[in-house]
Amino acid sequence: MKDVTEQIMEEATKVANEMKAKGRARMKEKDLTCLAAGQVFPASFEETGINMNELIIGPTGCGKTYSVTIPRLLHTYNKSLVVPIAKRAVREKCATLLKKRGYNVINLDFTHPEKCEVGYDPMDYIRNDVDIVQTAKNLISMTVSKTQSGVPDPYWNDSETSVLAAIIALAREKAFEAKRKPSFADVVDMYRNMIVKERNGQYLRIGTFVSCAVQ
Repeated sequence: MKDVTEQIMEEATKVANEMKAKGRARMKEKDLTCLAAGQVFPASFEETGINMNELIIGPTGCGKTYSVTIPRLLHTYNKSLVVPIAKRAVREKCATLLKKRGYNVINLDFTHPEKCEVGYDPMDYIRNDVDIVQTAKNLISMTVSKTQSGVPDPYWNDSETSVLAAIIALAREKAFEAKRKPSFADVVDMYRNMIVKERNGQYLRIGTFVSCAVQ
């Protein structure tokens, strides 16, 4: 029994082929823009004179993947693409097709980074102290501490930024001393191995300390 993705791709291929058969056979092997039934154009402004910008608006489940994304991928042969696809099955099937056409398909998955061929490391873009502080601010801004009234608490946010910036700076320095390229994994490892001293004299790794505080 075919899954939904296979049915969608087969139907999209069938519809697109029918469109091309209706007087558009000459478009074979060209990148196509499929706007609607019977409205298929070469994806080239030079050839059509049509503005190729598109704005697709629709709620979840309305068929944007079926009617826009899949037809565009099925009929792209030459252009480079950056495609956000949430459905893994669609991504894998389209990737197989594009690879057969000679494309180098790169998968960037923030949900399952271990399954990616590529990744993003903030440390690659740090050149100086200003970059360190800005990187720390960007990361901390995603976990903003707020007061009971819902207002961002500058004390904790600024303190967190200072601590993270210090860890990043130290991790970079240690990596350079070891004559290797620093990565954010160095920052994570350093954070996990940091030790704090409690008032009762007990020493705890900072990861354990934060876990206890959250509980």
